[in-house]
Amino acid sequence: MFSFKNIINGVVNLFQKGIVAAKDVGDEIKTILKFKRESIANKLNLTTKEELEIVEKKIQSLNIEIKKLQDLTRKR
Repeated sequence: MFSFKNIINGVVNLFQKGIVAAKDVGDEIKTILKFKRESIANKLNLTTKEELEIVEKKIQSLNIEIKKLQDLTRKR
C-alpha cells in the first residue's frame, strides 16, 4: 500500500533535484495521489459515473415495462 512515508520521500526527492517551486511540488503530489486513486479504483473494479447512469436508465425502462405487463395481466 502506498503510505504517507512514500509521499514524503517523493517530496524530499523533488526538493533534492531542485524542483522547489511550490506549484511544481503541489502538481507532483496531485499527480501521485491521482495515480494511486485510479490504481485503487481499478483494483476494486469500481464503475464510472457514466456506466452507473446507463444502468440506472436501463433499470428505469425495465421497471416501466414491468408495470405495463402487470397492468395487462390484471386486466385479464
